[in-house]
This record gives sequence, C-alpha cells and structure tokens, in this order.
Amino acid sequence: MGEADAESNADRKPATRWFDRHPEQPLARVSDSVTRGDTLFQVVAVLVLALLGQVLLVSIGVGLLSGLNVTENGSPVVYYGTQSALGLFAFCLVGVAYLLVREDETLVGIRWPTTWDLGMIVGGFLLLAGTLIGAETLLSALGFESADNVVLERGQENPELFLVLIPIQFLLTGPGEELLFRGVIQGLLRRAYGVVPGILAASTLFALFHVPSLSGNSLLPVLSVLFLSGVVLGALYEYTRTLLVPMVAHALWNALVFGTEYAGAVGSVFG
Repeated sequence: MGEADAESNADRKPATRWFDRHPEQPLARVSDSVTRGDTLFQVVAVLVLALLGQVLLVSIGVGLLSGLNVTENGSPVVYYGTQSALGLFAFCLVGVAYLLVREDETLVGIRWPTTWDLGMIVGGFLLLAGTLIGAETLLSALGFESADNVVLERGQENPELFLVLIPIQFLLTGPGEELLFRGVIQGLLRRAYGVVPGILAASTLFALFHVPSLSGNSLLPVLSVLFLSGVVLGALYEYTRTLLVPMVAHALWNALVFGTEYAGAVGSVFG
C-alpha cells in the first residue's frame, strides 16, 4: 500500500525534479561582482546572437524565396510564414548552441511530462489566458490605446496566415522563446540574483524583444501585457521546474489568439 501511494504521488508531482540535484536558489540574492559581471555579459551575448541569428536566417530565407519567385505581394502567406518560422528557429538554434557550448546540464530544467505536468500545463494556460485577458480588458477600460502587432495586421489582410502560424507556435515559438528567455536567460539571472529578480529581468527582456514586431506610438500597454505574460510563464517554470510547461502554455495562448483572429477575419472557424 505504501509503495502504491508513493507511485501515485510521483505521478502527480515528480520527486526527482532537476533542482533536487543542487541547492535551492533563494528568492533574491546579491552575488559577487565577478558572477554578476559574467552573468550580464552572457545574457547580453545570448540576446545579441539571437538577434543576429534572426536577421541572418530571415535574410537567407527571403533570398531563397526571391529565387523561387515567392514574393511578399505574390505569395504573402508563404512569404510571411517563412519569415516568422526562420526568425523563431534562430531562437532555438542559439538556445541549443549555448547549452552545448556551456555543457551545464543543470541550467535548464526539462523532463518527460508526467500527469502532474500535464495538469500544470492546463492550469498554466488558464492562468496565462485569465491574466492577459484581464490586463487587456483593464487597459481598454482605462482608455489606453494599444500599439498594433505587425503579425496580426498581416494576418488580417491574409487570414490563411493565421492557420500557418498556429502550428508554428507549438513547433518553434513556444520551444524557441521559452528556451531562450526562461531557460537560458532566466536561468542565468536566477543564479546571480535569485528567483524573483530573475523572473522580472527575463520578463522585461522578453517584452522588449517584441518591440520590432509592434507599430504605432502606444507601446507601453502592449509591453506591459507582454511583461505580465513573461512573469506568469517565468513563475510557471520556477514552480514546475520543467520548461515543457511554459512552452506548451505559451503556444496554446498564441494559438488561441491566432485562431480567434482567423475566425474573426473569415466569419467562422471553418472558413
């Protein structure tokens, strides 16, 4: 009976989580100056490499599409979908490359999902959706105008793009952005400054990295919502200690947004 109970508990909430292999990180701390300097250098280096990787891969992709006579005006869905996929693939490459070079198995926590993890994915998605819908509703009620999202604008002009973007969220957006911002960057900042500063700083960088995809003058409301999403995802990661939970919750939320936009553009989810 005792063994059965132990197995049941393990299925709900794993006892062998990655952080059990090293001391628990404090909520906040001030590390030595060398550690702080090295951490900030590595965070900046990762972000610069991610940005350069995006520019490089998207430029190569656009060049190849041009050679195949696939243009922005002639085939916008393929053109924009490829751009989006390549930009996010750069995040995946940089995150994986960093981990391979660093050779630190404890920096990023991820495991094969358990029943408890699946429940946390559902709960995390609901928490993320409730937080963001509530924040957007509040900002709208207070009269704040929001900047436009370039991706949504392109999708509204070409609704089929939303259908292309939905699987990309699960294949590239969730894995790439969460690996980079929650796994690598938040992981580094957590070690130097503690859990809470790590979440807040990584969420700020996550929001700011979306600025190129926004248009208009009212950036603060959108950045505030993006920051909140980063905080929720970062907290989910710290609580579950597996990157899979924020990856899937993030992808589900984005897929819901694109699916809703598609339904609104064509008048029905069935087109």
